[in-house]
Amino acid sequence: MRGLFGRGLKEAIIGLGKGEIRTVRDRTESSVEIFTENRTPKYRVVRKARPVEDIAGTRVTIEVQSSKIRCPKFDILYRLVFDRPEGKELPPQTLRVEGFGTVKLCLFESDARLYFGAGDPSSVAGILVKTEGAILDSRLFGFDAEDAAQYFFGYVDCPGIAAKLRAGDFGILDPNRSGLDWRHQSCRSLDAAVKDAIRPIIYAKRDSLESKGGPRLKSQYREKLAELCKLLNSLVESELEDLPDWGLSGTEINTLVVRPEVGYTEPNQPRNFGVYVPERLLKTRNIEEKATLELVDAKGAIQLSHDALDLEPAKKHAGLLSAKFSKFNFSEATTRFGPRAICGGRRN
Repeated sequence: MRGLFGRGLKEAIIGLGKGEIRTVRDRTESSVEIFTENRTPKYRVVRKARPVEDIAGTRVTIEVQSSKIRCPKFDILYRLVFDRPEGKELPPQTLRVEGFGTVKLCLFESDARLYFGAGDPSSVAGILVKTEGAILDSRLFGFDAEDAAQYFFGYVDCPGIAAKLRAGDFGILDPNRSGLDWRHQSCRSLDAAVKDAIRPIIYAKRDSLESKGGPRLKSQYREKLAELCKLLNSLVESELEDLPDWGLSGTEINTLVVRPEVGYTEPNQPRNFGVYVPERLLKTRNIEEKATLELVDAKGAIQLSHDALDLEPAKKHAGLLSAKFSKFNFSEATTRFGPRAICGGRRN
């Protein structure tokens, strides 16, 4: 189960019963027991930095104590082993990424095409994004449709992600805990840097495959398709980035809301927000179709581009009023803030 830098694994153990975490690194062993006493979660250090000859690794043992949880016996699970694909290691690259600092990119090239599916944890091809040993994401950085890209696997090691998270910038992570939030400015910079680094490698592999008799697309068509992809990507970003939740999941907005609820950004970078409210809510109360903005839970120097908004019918959703996205300006380190809308005395 995916954790969040200190949260997740311990809670899972407590929810199931009790357990032990044992880890070996640099020929030293440490272990801790996690349990409950009088319904209070507790832990006990069993071993700390004890010299051993075991290889590095971590073992988690959980004793299920809840009668409501069934544990079917799948003996085959004990025999599952990941076979790393064979591949030629390419020269590692050191990248400079705005917001994250120095990043190391390591790639391997396979002789055979590997499987990749966006969001599929069983993917073999693709580049893992990790920080201090924790794997946060796996992707092909925009080359999903390129057959040549599926001959490569590897990782990009970005210590700056862990540093930002410890500093409180949790906007780097997707709120659904499905990986990094690639709309975050620093994540966008990382995406652009890795794309620039792997583009010539993937294109060279594509040319090599085509020279061996594979189908070849005329250069003029390839250029047009590339431009079309860029246009579609920009449209998706502009149309989907700040839609209200119901525009994505199908649930209905029935009150005044601001999306996103909390925003993060780099210095001097604007962040867009949207204000949404059902039209019937204002009509039944004879409330003017206007809203004002205020800031809550603000950290850093923040300036509103304007604090009064005119609500207009949403272009794509009948019965919903929305305001034009309001921009914010910043003057110091990564800033966190939450906007609040006020409409007819009602706050979101």
